[in-house]
Amino acid sequence: QPPNHETMTASCIVCQDELEAVSPHRACGFCDVRICASCLPHLTEINGDGEADVDNGDLRCPHCRQSLMEGDLHKRRQAILLWAPQLSATIADDIVTLEDLIARVMQLCAHAQADVTYYSVPDALVAHAIANDPKYSTLLERLLASSRRARQWRLAVKRSPTDSSNLSTLCKEYLRLLSETAGLLPDHARCILEEVAEQSLSNSANFERYSRAWGRGGKRQREAGEGDNGRHSGRGSNGKKRATRRGRLQGP
Repeated sequence: QPPNHETMTASCIVCQDELEAVSPHRACGFCDVRICASCLPHLTEINGDGEADVDNGDLRCPHCRQSLMEGDLHKRRQAILLWAPQLSATIADDIVTLEDLIARVMQLCAHAQADVTYYSVPDALVAHAIANDPKYSTLLERLLASSRRARQWRLAVKRSPTDSSNLSTLCKEYLRLLSETAGLLPDHARCILEEVAEQSLSNSANFERYSRAWGRGGKRQREAGEGDNGRHSGRGSNGKKRATRRGRLQGP
């Protein structure tokens, strides 16, 4: 892994333009170089034939060649386990994988509703990559507790990539995952979802802000746990059923 030079964070690694603190940009989760909002949509991976690899669902950092997607997920996993060390690595991985899926679908919806371009390929091609991604498919089957429902969601994305109901389903499952499985209070879970949405729409990756969103409800979460004898609804990180006090969780 290349060294993390401070000078690399002051300008875009692609166009070398100086970055303002308030301008949206994306950091690689491995080497922390920055890519400006103008250059990011035009990054393209090249296949073995020297052609644009438009079917590839991933992009690599121009500096260290690590996956930009995996870099984001790596940093987010670290933040989750910092503030919620009781969670297993598997649950942390489910959370960040679902966040990545939410971001992609949210960007498709934003393209249709606000004419904001996030991809250099058609929406149908992005939706096809999402629907056929094996990691997303496995996660959906687990979260929806039904291979049929997971298959229906994937087909819905293929048929109508910008349908907001596809996004609503994911957001509801995300809030349920944080509240019932990770044991967060509902308002804390919503706070994290809002941060995920904001970074998705700005196409940025602010790991410090994401970590603060997880830590924001930490004190209240501990107090609630003590007042409730440590109980929360759903399954714990070890997968065993715990005592529950169920309430209806409204969608976003």
